[in-house]
Amino acid sequence: MFRNITIKQRRSVVVVALLALLAANFPLDVAGDDVLWSGQGQDATPSSRPVGELLYPPPNGNYWGRAADSLSSGARVTTHARARVQTITFATPVLLNEITLHLEGEGDIEIVRVERAPIDRVESIKYRVAALDRSVIPRTETAEHWLRIKFGHEVGQEWRMSWPETAKIKNTLLWGSIQGRQIHPADSESRNGATAFETLTGANKTTISDHVYRSWRRPIIADEKIKYEGAVWAQHNKWAGLSSAPVLPAPDTLNRPAKVVIARNEYEGALLTLTSLRDAVGKPFRDRLRNELFVPEIQNFTVTLGDVQGPTPEKVTLTLRVAATLRSRIWGAVPGPLFSRENKIGRDQMQHYFENGRMIADFPRIKLPPGVSQAFWLEVKTEGAAPGTYKATLKAEPGPSVPIEIEVLPVMLPNPRVWVHVWSPGAIGTTWPFASPDVLKNTVSDKISRGVSCFSGVPIPQSEAAEALRQKKDVYFIYSYLIPKYWVSHGYGGFAQLFENVTPRWKKTITDHVLNVVRQYREAGIDYDAWSGELWYEPDDRSAQLISLAAGWVKDVDPKANVFVNSRHPVRLENFVAMSEVADIFAPGWGNWFRGPEWQKEIRSGRINAVLALPGANRSEQHEDLVGHVRILPWHAFKLGLQGWSYHGYYLPYGDAYSDFEPTHGQADSSAVFPGPLGPVPSRQAEAMRDGWEDYRLLTLLAGSDSPKAKQAVAEATAHIPMDHEPLTAHVDFEAIRLRLLHAAAELTSASSE
Repeated sequence: MFRNITIKQRRSVVVVALLALLAANFPLDVAGDDVLWSGQGQDATPSSRPVGELLYPPPNGNYWGRAADSLSSGARVTTHARARVQTITFATPVLLNEITLHLEGEGDIEIVRVERAPIDRVESIKYRVAALDRSVIPRTETAEHWLRIKFGHEVGQEWRMSWPETAKIKNTLLWGSIQGRQIHPADSESRNGATAFETLTGANKTTISDHVYRSWRRPIIADEKIKYEGAVWAQHNKWAGLSSAPVLPAPDTLNRPAKVVIARNEYEGALLTLTSLRDAVGKPFRDRLRNELFVPEIQNFTVTLGDVQGPTPEKVTLTLRVAATLRSRIWGAVPGPLFSRENKIGRDQMQHYFENGRMIADFPRIKLPPGVSQAFWLEVKTEGAAPGTYKATLKAEPGPSVPIEIEVLPVMLPNPRVWVHVWSPGAIGTTWPFASPDVLKNTVSDKISRGVSCFSGVPIPQSEAAEALRQKKDVYFIYSYLIPKYWVSHGYGGFAQLFENVTPRWKKTITDHVLNVVRQYREAGIDYDAWSGELWYEPDDRSAQLISLAAGWVKDVDPKANVFVNSRHPVRLENFVAMSEVADIFAPGWGNWFRGPEWQKEIRSGRINAVLALPGANRSEQHEDLVGHVRILPWHAFKLGLQGWSYHGYYLPYGDAYSDFEPTHGQADSSAVFPGPLGPVPSRQAEAMRDGWEDYRLLTLLAGSDSPKAKQAVAEATAHIPMDHEPLTAHVDFEAIRLRLLHAAAELTSASSE
């Protein structure tokens, strides 16, 4: 514990005046959002966010702040380790609110503000920092500290900090405000006399000439009311490829009610665009009162949702999400993360990563340049809502509003017990150096809503597995790895001679390892049928026979321990059968089940049979990658009689989660969600994943009925599904199929109630 911290300050009339000036121009974010600091466990006491923006270190891929944005402040921090002195220098005066230190050890710290120019009547004040001026956050898991030194909003350009031999500073974070902060218009917004318009900002394929745009616009603005509002709403097919062609909604779709049909306990989404009707860009000018740069004809709208009206409005939740256009290395600029108002990354980070970042950085306030469309995702969630019609309003103030019409059918989807796993354990959304305490809870809730029922690890306190068990009592668990890591790596590499010559010493090590895993689940109160252990990932022809040997080791120690095997594609049939024979949960690669009837014979009763898929990279807007390969997997499981499925691609970024170009020569990201301050931020791929799970629930409901009409509806629906490895699906109208099944289920419910 730091017992004495000394602050030496120099004040003057000049500094006080400068402080008043800066404070007037920098509105401080004093939101008391609770956060956990890096390294703290979930059971630690949350503390409030720092006040102001992150001035140092510069923005990077590990920080996606919300209330405290990262700024390019020009700060320079130099550390003299031997002298134990750190100098903090800014190019211009800043308003410094807090210095947050990541420390190891104890001792007295002294901070001096250095004045760069002589000031008359300098008064030196030395005092001990009071409890309100500093706080020591509980130790991290590595027995280190986060120490927060809070200032009374000090203005200056340079500070020097010194510490004793008994302490070591590992990281320094500076929080405050700088002069000249503003949102600049995007490049496409600052053209003068433009002759082309990118209808989706940053997506070249959506570019049209001014002649085409004005020809589309001319009959629309004949309506004086629409012309005055300056923009129009349109609802699109949920899976429309917005980046591959100009976004020019058909005239008969404009400002029409947004319609959603949904079961009583389901999620459903609607894709909408707000399109500008302005056609000219003028010379930028500065609004001095608001300290913002404006471009004539760029419109400012605040997009909001009105209250839900209907039979049980408290059971219907609407969430409006704004689509960020992200540049990918393969597909160009495409809609990616769908941010809600509450869970979006920092203002400067939005501008840094996204083609339309300057337009949506202050969502729900947006900037709409001439000729541009901005995409939105309307999420509707029902939690036991009464059947009937619900209404709300989507507003773009001071522009157009459209009604929202939600039809809740008398259908309750079941929750069949199936094994669904995603390869991305842990909380999604941690933003260094801190995260919301709700991130873990929100991550698990999001996964469960998309059908995930199998979680990694043992449900020990503060773990994702424990949180999953708290939210849903009938979940599964998978342990990696059921044998020592030495044998995991050599099994994956196919080193057969090592497996054939196991020494007695190694046998004891293996036995102890298996018994330890069994003990952990037993002490957590988890029965054998709810957990399994992985030997190594995706065994292939080289290691198939070794899987048999390793599974034998496990069964010799404890016959009740379940072995999980997810064989890679392709493998030889004899190896496929060998792995199937020793698997208690068998989830081979997608293509194996479609290689012939002799392969499908391995869908054996008395165990969990599943399928593992590696859907396309999440940047694509091709139908197969966007929805087909994600949504069709539960349909294949249903038709083949499998008991589960597994996605390799819930959250698997390579490098920066918000950049598809980091690492530079790495592969494209394979993620369906992005990290946000409060947890996962979905993409349309994630929505397709959830739609597939809800399709499976609907199919299960109808298939379990004795009604001939219900069975006919299932037969007709499944006939449209191509049964092949990663099939082409652009011809499959999943939404039309879903509506037919949903109405069939509603008729079934109505008939049973008569």
